[in-house]
Amino acid sequence: MTKHILTIFLFLGFFGFGQTSLDIKAFGQKILDGKASPSDDKKTFQLLDSVFSKNPANKDFYFRVANRIQQISDGALSEYFSGVASKYYLQHVSEFADRSKTMTKKDLEHWLDFAAFDIAADEQNINSLQKIKKQLQTLVDTCKCSADKKETIKNLNSILYKKIEYNLKNF
Repeated sequence: MTKHILTIFLFLGFFGFGQTSLDIKAFGQKILDGKASPSDDKKTFQLLDSVFSKNPANKDFYFRVANRIQQISDGALSEYFSGVASKYYLQHVSEFADRSKTMTKKDLEHWLDFAAFDIAADEQNINSLQKIKKQLQTLVDTCKCSADKKETIKNLNSILYKKIEYNLKNF
């Protein structure tokens, strides 16, 4: 009897995990297709967190979904997206620099707006600007990338810094 219950739990645990992953990806595809709307719920948050996937093919898909979500987000979902945007920028700046070249100007502006809002909200002190500037410069200095990409990151940092400064002055 115990053996059968254990087998059922293992089966449900394994199958349930696979289903969740597939369900999240299917939900993401529905958002891209305009057949579903994201909201401030666990499924949408999991979908946004998937932008940090280690799998390059999945990462591209989830970035496109996250980009679509940022285009239509509001309220609590915007706040959550802000955290994702700043984390993605700060931890994957080289990747973001590559993606920025294929984004519309409006989408890029929104990503940087969201990231700036989150960074400023974390700091909440205009005296933190020097620390933030150093942090952004470190992204350039530590990037193992071409001179062209470093220049792109510098330009993105400049825009981001101005937005952070604006937010800190106007909180």
